[in-house]
Amino acid sequence: MDNSIKEKIKNHILEHGFLLEEETKNILEKDNWRCERSTHFQDQDEPNKSREIDVTALKYEWYNNFEPQFRVGIRFDLVVECKSYNDIIIFLSTQKTREDLEIFLAKELINFLSPYDSLYIPDKENPNSKHILSVEEYLEINKYHHFFNENRKATNLVLARVKDNYRFSANIYQETIIPIIKAILSHKQKLKNHVDILSKGKFLKSFGFLIPVLVTDNKFYEAFFENNELIIEEREYLQFITDYRSRNVDGRFQIDIVNKKYLEKYLQKKLKNTITQLSGIILNKFNEIIKYQKLSG
Repeated sequence: MDNSIKEKIKNHILEHGFLLEEETKNILEKDNWRCERSTHFQDQDEPNKSREIDVTALKYEWYNNFEPQFRVGIRFDLVVECKSYNDIIIFLSTQKTREDLEIFLAKELINFLSPYDSLYIPDKENPNSKHILSVEEYLEINKYHHFFNENRKATNLVLARVKDNYRFSANIYQETIIPIIKAILSHKQKLKNHVDILSKGKFLKSFGFLIPVLVTDNKFYEAFFENNELIIEEREYLQFITDYRSRNVDGRFQIDIVNKKYLEKYLQKKLKNTITQLSGIILNKFNEIIKYQKLSG
C-alpha cells in the first residue's frame, strides 16, 4: 500500500478518536476496571436507531460477613464517552446558591440502584409512627459521593472554532452530551435486573452506582461569574449538570468532564475516595437497612 494512503488512513483514524478510546480503556484497566469497548444500545426516542457508548467499565465486590442468608454486592459502573476536537471546548458554569441547592443535591443525579425502595424508620418520640425514607436518603449518600462536593457546575457548553476567529458552535451538546444521557438510561435499566437475586439458598443483594464520564484530549475552559466579573480558566476536571426532556426521557443528569491527562488522577482522587466511602457506609448500615425494610408491615 502506498505510504501516502497509509498516512491518510492513519490521520482519519486519529481524527475520529479511536486512539483516545484505546488510551482511556488502557488507563481504566491499569486501575483494575473491567472494560468493554463500543457497547451498543437502543435509543429511547428512536426504537429503530442503535447508539454506541465508547467504553463501559465495572468494579464489583461481594461481601459475605452478614446474616447467613445474605451476600452483599457493591458495584460501580462507568459509562464513558471519548471526544477529540481540534477546537477548544468552553463550559459555562453557575455557582451553587441557596436557590439552586435542590438542583445541586438532587438524588436523581446519583444513579443509585438498590434492592430496597423504601425504609420505615421508627420515630424516637412516637414508636407507633414511622418516617419513610429512600435508601439513599437514609445512607446520606450526598455526604460521600464526589458528585456533591463542587460549588460550581457547568450547565452549558460550546465549541470555540479556532479557524473561524473563535466563533461559538452549539451543536456539540447534541453530539457529546445526548449520547451519554441515553447511555445512562440504557445501562441503568440493565442493572435493575441484578439488584436482587436468589442463588444457592442465599439472597444476593446488590447495590450499584452508575457514573457517566466524558473524556477529551483537547483543552477545555470554564467560564463563570465571580463578584460580577467574568472569569475564564483552563480546567482538567469539572462537573456538568443538565435537564433533558424528550418524548421518552425526562430527567436531570450529571456528567464528570475529564481531560485525558488528568484521568489517572481523577480515578485516584475522585473515584477511589467515592468508592471507599460509599462501600463503607453501605456495609456498615446493611443490617439496619434489612431491619427497617422489614418494618413496612
